[in-house]
Amino acid sequence: MPPENLLTALVTALLGLVAGRAAAALVPVFPPLPDDDDAGGTETAPADATTGTAKATAGTGEDAAGTGDATAGTEEEDGDEEPPAPPAACPLCGTELSPRGLAGVAVRGRCGSCGGGLRTRPAVVAGTGAVVSGLIGLRFGLHPLLPAYLFLGAVSVVLGFIDLRVKRLPNAFTLPAYPIGLLLLTAAAPLVDGGWERLLDAVIGMAAMWTVFFVLWFIYPAGMGFGDVKLSGILGLYLGWFGLDVVLIGGFAGFLLAGAYGLVLVLAGKATRKTAIPFGPFMMLGALLIVVAPALVLLFSA
Repeated sequence: MPPENLLTALVTALLGLVAGRAAAALVPVFPPLPDDDDAGGTETAPADATTGTAKATAGTGEDAAGTGDATAGTEEEDGDEEPPAPPAACPLCGTELSPRGLAGVAVRGRCGSCGGGLRTRPAVVAGTGAVVSGLIGLRFGLHPLLPAYLFLGAVSVVLGFIDLRVKRLPNAFTLPAYPIGLLLLTAAAPLVDGGWERLLDAVIGMAAMWTVFFVLWFIYPAGMGFGDVKLSGILGLYLGWFGLDVVLIGGFAGFLLAGAYGLVLVLAGKATRKTAIPFGPFMMLGALLIVVAPALVLLFSA
């Protein structure tokens, strides 16, 4: 490994620490959806629910791949099928936060109206940001792709902790991630051998993964929230840069990780097959693992 990669990892870890502290302030300003009765993720979801939650897997291979009756899922924003998602707001004074207000919260860690501190578990969130960004820096070094994948890491941290907290993947982060991700990868394309072909694969991967998740959601909306569908396109974009086979492997990894987590909970007696767990964090973790550890592609391909 080139020595400069180690230095890059150190610098990006520090940047991730700063970004993680900002994310810790943004996590609590997104409330659960109005009909989310198990915002804490501990109550069970009825078998015929259409709320976007899913059951924790009992751990069979078929279930872990997302094809069985018990795939992990999320309570997400489901467009016209659900009541409008409540806007971001200060949990202390109730002041609604505009995009500018969200930026202020991220920078200051406090509500601009009441001045109350908003960071939730700052050490955990900031530490996660540092680890994710450091691994991305170690993987890419001073490469044209570094900014694009650092952005993916930052978005994954904030979305992951929001999803864990309220089972929601807010449009405020998922929708802007599409044009920003495309812009960053497009900027890197002319600086990389075969970059334009890779960019085309990335766009195809984005469309393919979004389509697959949309079909899964359309067939069985109780097993997946539409927020997962929107997230899938972002992950497909970043995985597709490395090839369409990587899109397939990265998508499967998310189901596998969610299934393994569900199995552990069931065996530990802390969940049943009907316990709802958020799926978004596992989707992002699976994609990030494939990005930072390309050798895993060979493992899944074997």
